[in-house]
Parts: sequence; structure tokens; C-alpha cells
Amino acid sequence: MGCVLTSPVELIRIQRQGSSSFRCAVAEMQGWRISHEDAHDMQCDSLSGAFWVLDGHAGDGAAIYSAPELGAEFAASGWRDTGELPDDQRLEAGFESVDSRLHAYCQSNPEKESGSTVTGALVGRQKDGTYSVKLLNCGDSRGLVVRGPTEEEDATELSVRLPAHLDALKAKQEGEGAGDATSGDAAPGVPGGSPTA
Repeated sequence: MGCVLTSPVELIRIQRQGSSSFRCAVAEMQGWRISHEDAHDMQCDSLSGAFWVLDGHAGDGAAIYSAPELGAEFAASGWRDTGELPDDQRLEAGFESVDSRLHAYCQSNPEKESGSTVTGALVGRQKDGTYSVKLLNCGDSRGLVVRGPTEEEDATELSVRLPAHLDALKAKQEGEGAGDATSGDAAPGVPGGSPTA
């Protein structure tokens, strides 16, 4: 967490957004930190919702830059017009694209160099009124899908994949006995892996 204040900033900022199919809210509090390092992006309409939460590390640059970039990256793919969720390859390519732009941004703005973990959810409303969800993450942040008490549980196993450049780095580090590529300073920008779908 780095440096802390002598007393917490207890002001809570609340944002709400909704549509005919979705309602969402975010409550943010700075707490004991000297500055707020987190960011979010939320977009929803009648057929889809896209929700991103970024937990900034060592500054706010990566989180503040990447939150709207993730929203725009996946909105541009057109899935929100149909509610049909993007395939896993598109999700991985989207994360890599945002990470590449973040890296360039930090190169041009060294004072903003920092890191962030990401948790996101893409939700599509289907024609029969049900919802499809893809929960995504990069780094060590996680999300939960909560179902109503009458819903049947579908414990589908989820896979975790690293983008090719991080997979190669991980293999190299493991060969050198250096540990996991998802920890430390191994990767710039949004650390640690690709979407979990």
C-alpha cells in the first residue's frame, strides 16, 4: 500500500448507472492511502453490460488510463449491439491491445508508470431473457458471479492462459529458477495473464 495518512479519508464517492436490463453502482473510498490508485468503467444498455474494476499499484497511471481503454476496446468489437459475447481470442487480443497502448502511454509519461490488476465482466442478455456472463481478470484480482437462491449451480471449470509474450517470459524465468512471470516487475502495465473465460 505504500505511504499512509495519519487518519483515513472517509468520503465515499458513489456512482450509479443502469438500463432496462442492468443496474450497477460503484462506491469508492480513499481510506488510509495518500492518493486513490483505483479506477473503473461501467457501460450498460438493454442488451449488454461491461464492467471493469482496476486496482492500481504504485500509482494511479495504469488504472486511470486502462479503465476507459478497456471499455472502449470491447465496445468497439460490436458485441454490445447483439448481446453475443466476444470469443476468447477476441478477449485475449483486446487485453493485449490495451496493454500495448498502456506501455506506450507510460513510455511517453514516465511519471504515470505504475501497474494494475483488472477484473471485468461482460454480460449479454439473451432473447429468452437469460444472461450470459464472461468474467475476466489480469493479475491477482478476482470477481464472483452471484446467483439467486433458486438458480442451479453450474460449476464449469475455467481455464487461465497467459498471452504469448508472458508465456515465453514465464518459461524463461522458470528455466532460470526466477519464479512466476505474474509476480514482481516481470511485465509492464497490466500484469499477469489474460482473460479467464
